[in-house]
Formats: sequence, C-alpha cells, structure tokens
Amino acid sequence: MRVHPLIVVYNHPESGLTDAEVTATLVAHKYCLDHHFEPAWNATAAFVLGDLAHPTPRSKMIWEHHLLGTSDEAGALGYHFDDSGTPVMRTFVQTDKKYGLSWQVTFSHEVVEALVDPFCMTCAQDPRKDPAEFFGFEVGDPVEGDKFAYTYHDVEFTDFITPAWFSGDDGPYDFKHYCTQPFQVLEQGYCSIWKDGEWTSFQMQKGELVPTKDDDDVDKPRIRNTESRQLRVKDYGLLDG
Repeated sequence: MRVHPLIVVYNHPESGLTDAEVTATLVAHKYCLDHHFEPAWNATAAFVLGDLAHPTPRSKMIWEHHLLGTSDEAGALGYHFDDSGTPVMRTFVQTDKKYGLSWQVTFSHEVVEALVDPFCMTCAQDPRKDPAEFFGFEVGDPVEGDKFAYTYHDVEFTDFITPAWFSGDDGPYDFKHYCTQPFQVLEQGYCSIWKDGEWTSFQMQKGELVPTKDDDDVDKPRIRNTESRQLRVKDYGLLDG
C-alpha cells in the first residue's frame, strides 16, 4: 500500500527560521521524496506550512511536524512518535545549530522514518544471528551522520537505507551507496535491536556496535521515541511486564 500523508509543518518562533526558508526546504524535500525515496519505499508526502493560530486537525493521513528551538529531550536533535494513531515529528533547529549540524537533515530524517514505520511497530529479523535479533525499521539511523547526507538545490536531505538493507537481497543498501552489506551501520550511526527481551539502542563506534543511551551520545542523534516501540512490543505480548 502506498503511503502519502499530508504533513503540516509548524514553524514556531523559537526555531529562528523564516517562513521563506522553511518553504524553500519543503519544495526541495518534496522532490527528494517523490524522486529518490518513493521508488525505494513506495511512500512520499505532501507538505503545507501550518498556521500556529489555527492548527489543522490531525487525522490518519494528516500529520504534524514542528520546527522548534531547543530540544525538550536529552540528546535529541529531533524525534517522532505516535500520538493516538497519528505520527508527530519534532525538529529542534537551535539545538542542531548549537552542535554545528543541519536542521534540514534532521527534518528529513524524521520524515522518512515516520513514513516507513509511522506507528513504531515494524522490525526485521537478522537471519545471521542465533538466537534471533530484530532490527527496528529506522531507515535514517544507520546512515545518520550529516556527512552522509546529500544536497538538492542547496537544501540538505538525509541519506536513507533501502528495503534490501533489511532483507539481505542485492543492494543498493542505502540511497547514496555507502553501505556495502545488509544490516551495516556506518560510523556514528545508530540502530535499535531487540534481543534478550528488550530493545536496546546501539551506536557504531570505531567499528563496533556499542549500547548507548540518548543522553550519553556525544553526537546528539536524531532519534525515535524508543519508549514507544518498547510499549508497542509489550502491547502485542512479545515482552513480559
């Protein structure tokens, strides 16, 4: 099934961005979604600049993305979560700038991850591992660094992994062809793995996947609300408690 929501983007005053800057980014990101992302994932989105004084009602196919200032969650440049069946995304523009990173990469990162797994429910088994390990469908995290992003019309867009990354089929495994094999996490990239009865976030550090906590991460990741995935797994009886 093709996924094609309308994403209403709210530019809050604390973002420090002008509406013209946001609009130019949305135009470029729309092209990247339609021509680069959708052929891989059968998902794209339309954008509209929202009115903070008169918010657009959310629905299953009308999502929200808020451009804000300073992060309200330790270690997060941006994140997305499921709010009563509707994805909500947040990008913290001033926190990005504080660490010399691109808010446009964060913005597109959260969009592509929400499009692929809007309700934090999907994962894929790594057939190489016994006992089984499952990777969360987080298509921006393994190639998360700004250095792996690309530019279209002077606007930055995140790299993203493809379905082959999860299936083990022939590549490419990410849009920019940095990954050379399935389940590969690039340096400083992230993944969430279900093993030993719980989800754990890992970062690739010097060629090794190291367990990490968001508030301990030096590079301030773009993250999924991992609590949401944990609760989803519990809801479906895959975890006790």
